[in-house]
Amino acid sequence: MSVRNQFKLLLGGLAAHRSGGAPPAAQSAMREFLDRSRLIAALIFLVTVVAIVLISSAGMTTTHLAVLPGQLATVRVAASAPFSYKSDEKTRAAQEQFLRRVPPVYRLDSEPLRRFESAARELLTQLAVYAASRQGAPAPTLSLTRTTPLAAIADAFNARGPYHVTADELTALLSAGDAKARATIFENGLATLRDLYAEGVADSALATVGSGSAVVFQIARPDGEVGTRPVQSLENAFTLLRVSLATDGVPRPAQQALFQVFRQGLVPNVVFDRAATAAREAEAARTLQ
Repeated sequence: MSVRNQFKLLLGGLAAHRSGGAPPAAQSAMREFLDRSRLIAALIFLVTVVAIVLISSAGMTTTHLAVLPGQLATVRVAASAPFSYKSDEKTRAAQEQFLRRVPPVYRLDSEPLRRFESAARELLTQLAVYAASRQGAPAPTLSLTRTTPLAAIADAFNARGPYHVTADELTALLSAGDAKARATIFENGLATLRDLYAEGVADSALATVGSGSAVVFQIARPDGEVGTRPVQSLENAFTLLRVSLATDGVPRPAQQALFQVFRQGLVPNVVFDRAATAAREAEAARTLQ
């Protein structure tokens, strides 16, 4: 039943209730009037439209729109005058995008070098003591080194860190020369390691570079300043170490043994600095408008 018919019935019921029941002729005349009156029809139409508009727009204002972030708005809001405001959503999205482009900060860890340098100097001292005790005795052969004190020297060196040196390699080191020559070779190798650690050695998982090239990192210095500097890849560092240990006059087996020993002291020392990275991100976020 339409609204118009309901309105007619309502008017008819009210009229009948007030008059205690109108004659059938009067009711027929009133119904005929309502059916033919355009004014009443227009009035009913206007009342219906106004009621629909009021119900639909109840509670909706431009200040509190029922729209969630990322949801398509069901209404269009247009300002009558230009204005500016701070959007929390756009600010947060811009900060996240900007912070993702802030490069991480690393630091150079010198603890592996310090530990290896101490172990290498102790190894050099024990080799000198062993060589002095065997002056005039025949040089040990590779088949006998596993049962000589060289095996104990190798075990003592290996126990000082994640190292692995064999008695056979120590026998080859003894062929590099006397105690003074071995000390010179060891100092040369340690100096090379110090230079590489000072420059920085990066793990291949952080960056892959070609031979002879370097990758640039944000490195935090001990004073807290952060600067950009190139570092060596682990592969390039091994190559530089091998070249520095290839001393003239040293037998090839001794050179190979030296490299096997010193390569264990060369590990990636470019370490991610979480605190410095967080401080740099916070500083970048403060400068973002």
